[in-house]
Amino acid sequence: MADPLAELRPLHVPPEITWWPPAPGWWLLALLLVLLIAWAWIVLRRGKPRREALRILRAIAQQDLDAPALAQQVNVLLRRYAMACYPHCKAGALTGQAWLEFLNRHGAGRDFLSAAGSALTGAAFAAHAQLDTDELFALARYWIRHNYPGKSARRSADNRKDKDKDKDKGQGQGQEQAALGTSR
Repeated sequence: MADPLAELRPLHVPPEITWWPPAPGWWLLALLLVLLIAWAWIVLRRGKPRREALRILRAIAQQDLDAPALAQQVNVLLRRYAMACYPHCKAGALTGQAWLEFLNRHGAGRDFLSAAGSALTGAAFAAHAQLDTDELFALARYWIRHNYPGKSARRSADNRKDKDKDKDKGQGQGQEQAALGTSR
């Protein structure tokens, strides 16, 4: 008797799996990788001015300077950094009390109107100024760490929204008062 299996055709081998196009999971992984690289680049780029300002502050601290020169250099550094962080506020043009109030307003709770903070504006003109350098450097370091370029753009957008809401409330109250005045 003849073998019935011998009459069957040979098996068809499927085509080899190619490397292109990749499966959808690989496309997702590639997209996530690109997004991660873009996010890291943005974060590192945003932090560069802060790192540079902190590096300059450390260099100022290592110099052997008298109190007026030290206060002036820290003041110049804070002004340069403030102009980078808040370009629309004209921080570079502020002087005296207005400058210290600006630093307080954006200082996240630190007091630049204290003795060390007020030395930023007064020590350059005093012949023998007494200055607590540790407190001054701590104030400057804290201010630099808590302010960064781009922060003011978000704040100003939030402030515009708040002002628009207040403006709308004010107009609504005026219309209500006008309506009440005419009905009396």
